[in-house]
Amino acid sequence: VTITDGNLTFGGAGHGVHLGVTSATAANLLDDYEEGVWTPSLGGNTSYVVQVGKYTKIGQEVSCHFRLKINSLGTGQPARIYGLPFTGANFAYLNTQQGIIGYFAGIQTAVTSLVIYTPNNSTELIFANTAGNLTTINNSPNIHDSGSEVYGSIVYTAA
Repeated sequence: VTITDGNLTFGGAGHGVHLGVTSATAANLLDDYEEGVWTPSLGGNTSYVVQVGKYTKIGQEVSCHFRLKINSLGTGQPARIYGLPFTGANFAYLNTQQGIIGYFAGIQTAVTSLVIYTPNNSTELIFANTAGNLTTINNSPNIHDSGSEVYGSIVYTAA
């Protein structure tokens, strides 16, 4: 197929493109691409100054970015973020998929490092950290508070 100008559009849903092969193999079929926004949430009656998220899904790989600035934590969860746009896959050999926190301010817990992960079969992010001279990571520290702010990203495999 040669297209000199314009886009390749299929006549029906559920079709894709086999990449890198000369025969139809399921492993090489790209049949899902999506971009959108998602709403990260701490749950409860938390109010926000900023509450934004963006994602790109290519096949089963989901890349999510978010920014939260809390006005009032209220009854929200201080150690988690809810609302990932897709449920994470279930890996028998890997029970979490990790992400990063690029910026944080005004959080409840003094930390040396701060990361996020999503457990198998989940649409939530859980915080983990190290502090001081700890040699292991703490799971689910209380991070969010009224006035706290975090920016982060995670790339994970959708179910």
